[in-house]
Amino acid sequence: MQIVVQKKGDLGREMVVTIPASEVEKMMTERLEEVRVNVSLPGFRPGKAPLEVVRKRYAEKVGMDVQRDLIAETMPKAFDKENVRPAGQPNVNFGTLSEGKDYQYTIAFDIMPEVAPKKYEGLKLVRHTTTVDDKLVEKSIKELAKTRRMFKKVDGAAKKGNITKITAKGFGKDGKAIPGAEVTEFPLELGSGQFIPGFEDGLIGKKAGDKATLELTFPKDYHAKELQGVKAKFEVDVLEVQSAEEPKLDDEFAKSLGLTDLADLKAKLKERLEADVATASEQRLKRELFDSLDKDNQFEIPESMLKAEFETIWRALMEDMHRRGVTFGMMGKTEDEVRAEHRELAARRVRLGLLLAEIGRKHGVEVKEDEVAAEIEKIASAYGPSADKVRQYFKQPQARNEIIGPLYEKKVCDWILSTGKLTDKTIDADELLAEIAG
Repeated sequence: MQIVVQKKGDLGREMVVTIPASEVEKMMTERLEEVRVNVSLPGFRPGKAPLEVVRKRYAEKVGMDVQRDLIAETMPKAFDKENVRPAGQPNVNFGTLSEGKDYQYTIAFDIMPEVAPKKYEGLKLVRHTTTVDDKLVEKSIKELAKTRRMFKKVDGAAKKGNITKITAKGFGKDGKAIPGAEVTEFPLELGSGQFIPGFEDGLIGKKAGDKATLELTFPKDYHAKELQGVKAKFEVDVLEVQSAEEPKLDDEFAKSLGLTDLADLKAKLKERLEADVATASEQRLKRELFDSLDKDNQFEIPESMLKAEFETIWRALMEDMHRRGVTFGMMGKTEDEVRAEHRELAARRVRLGLLLAEIGRKHGVEVKEDEVAAEIEKIASAYGPSADKVRQYFKQPQARNEIIGPLYEKKVCDWILSTGKLTDKTIDADELLAEIAG
């Protein structure tokens, strides 16, 4: 086997592998013999057709199988011989297999970069937390009650706090419709601040069936840049006015949620809030850790890994935007700008993944089998009657990697943090919990 490797940029490589004609012929003959034993051809007893007759009939199909087998057998050996570690899935050009000639195929791939972790031990970081007090629990109960409100139609004029179901469309000073400035049968709570200043106030006093024309100006800090400071006219149809009645916060309310009494509800909410605070604190600390690592560890990453990560992120973003009905215009950015931002995010993720893997390897971090089993059981137990199906799913190697990857990342992060100095800082609950909002 002859191997020729060419550099294609810093990490790109192209490897041409040549296999002698004698090796090709040997494998072809072996495969044709296997076919000959099992086929029946006109004029010959089963398994007794001459090899050359079988060759004429099956050479093309067998040749394709031989190509795949030769590549599967020789490609790992070629990587080992050249001492290269491919990053991601190599792209193989099968070439052409011809009888009596050497077989040649080409592999295009990226190699794993040399990662030398820097400035990851002894980091000084701030761990943010908050106090789950009675005030926070009471606020949480009120927010919960708001989701259980009862609505009823109102015949009279809308007032602050009412829900107005509206259909509206915005127009620019040129009279043309403003892209994205349109809603259909939208339930708008007056006084909620969901729409631009003046919009909700303009509907106070309106009744079901009324029409309103609102001349407003988009805020200068509006999220869509092209609408910042723009004057607009909104044509609004008020379809319905509703009043919202919140449930009384008592034992009966708690029982409607399947709990014993109000005290039980408060205890359960406090437990949940404490868990949310712990999660939010961990996420913020992890992000600050990653910011520090990313700042001090910049290196070239394989394009193939970057492309794969970007496609995963982009696909998730498109699905989310479609589900929420969000456009690039509503985000105040062009598609190219959003693509550039998410490509940077993908690069950061790939770089941090390679960095953490090397730190973990260097310091002997491992995910043990009992840790994987415990995590699978934790996930499965949350699915009740479907727990066995979840356990069965995680028996698949690829599915197990969904468990091993995050566990490994956490163990490496915990090791890094154990070498550093953490300073605790109490911050506002809303600020911290915003970390996990949405």
